[in-house]
Amino acid sequence: MNVRHVALVALCAVHPGLAVTGSGEEAAIRANVAAYETAWNSRDVAGVVATFASDGDLVAFDGPRIAGHAALQKRTEADFATTAPSTRIRLTVTSVRLLGPQTAV
Repeated sequence: MNVRHVALVALCAVHPGLAVTGSGEEAAIRANVAAYETAWNSRDVAGVVATFASDGDLVAFDGPRIAGHAALQKRTEADFATTAPSTRIRLTVTSVRLLGPQTAV
């Protein structure tokens, strides 16, 4: 089995359902990251896209900015088409810093 270890440092616009105001939001952010990992490892395009706000962005490594659900869906489909089916990712959240009502790092 192929495993990709991914290190992420991200400034995120938090999913609209996750108002960032206190301790419960960190758990919600961690749960969203876990949902992304599960969806990616299941090759569930809709599940991957659902972990982003409708106007969410993704910048993978030094790649281009992918903006919005349609572009995220297209990119995820392309990733799955060019990645071995046995490939798995592991995401680890090492810390969450809340910057404002809709923003976390």
